[in-house]
Amino acid sequence: MPHVAIDSTTGRLAIAAGVTGLAADAAFFVFAAGVEPFGPINDIGIAVSGALAGAVAWRLREHAGRPATALAIGGAATVVAGSSLVVSGTTGWLLAGFVGAAGYGLLGPSVALASRGLGREGRVPRRLSRFGEVVGWAMTLGLAAFAPVVMRVDDAATAPGWTWLTFTGEAAALVLYPIWAIWLGRLAGRPVAAALGEASGA
Repeated sequence: MPHVAIDSTTGRLAIAAGVTGLAADAAFFVFAAGVEPFGPINDIGIAVSGALAGAVAWRLREHAGRPATALAIGGAATVVAGSSLVVSGTTGWLLAGFVGAAGYGLLGPSVALASRGLGREGRVPRRLSRFGEVVGWAMTLGLAAFAPVVMRVDDAATAPGWTWLTFTGEAAALVLYPIWAIWLGRLAGRPVAAALGEASGA
């Protein structure tokens, strides 16, 4: 059995990714309430959390495998690119959102496979492993957003109804991924027996 659940560096990155993601979510809701400056803050927060998610994927590459990790690195870069498009005014928010959703779709397999690997190795509680698999595969639904990206859909008034469904994966990334990341990060440096014991006693 491994000595610790995950190392401290990976844990800190995971918590940073989760907290930044939740902060971006909060900024979005404030922006939706009519506070204009929080729009760019949300976009920047998504870019930072996406980059951190890529770093977490790289740290967990041993558990997710090379193909999923390579996809995740590309996904992180795509999330950052999506935010950059809207912040720079290169595209509207809709097309930029599709780009970001596609990026999260590329990150999804790494989350799912790393969670499965950590669970099989007995490093994390079974509940966390299963939750991570659900989160990861849900994020993968964002791959469907590549279709509206290729079509350059950027007008909410004329966007086909089905294109909105491609944001399902991004919703999982913005809401569920931070929970998984923070949960995982809290296990950093803890002996495996203590981490698993905490879960069984919860």
